[in-house]
Amino acid sequence: MRNRIHNLTVRLSDKESEQLKKNIRRCGLTKSAYIRMAVCGYIPKEKPPLEYNRMIKELNSIGNNLNQIARVANTTGMIDTGFYNEQVVKLDRAVLEINAAVTEPERIIYGNDQDMGHKGQIG
Repeated sequence: MRNRIHNLTVRLSDKESEQLKKNIRRCGLTKSAYIRMAVCGYIPKEKPPLEYNRMIKELNSIGNNLNQIARVANTTGMIDTGFYNEQVVKLDRAVLEINAAVTEPERIIYGNDQDMGHKGQIG
């Protein structure tokens, strides 16, 4: 059964309509998904630049290399595993922070907003 049964009609000026279309295009969302996010108090992020995927892929590759080094080091005993593990944790955090900064929508707080009945479905 569909949860979204209410239809919405909004009248916009030409300028407002163009701005909405521009915002939606930048985010790569559908009009409905964009409006649902805004209604739930989120500011959708723009699509990340093409280089973003390359950077994340490179960071993941570095992480994989660190894991391979760790396997060899554990076998030969030629590395400070504590230091190595700290570096892996830092790399993982960096990847998560980059991902969050570029892709996650920001939450808008409205006075006594009680999440407007949102249950995990935005887009």
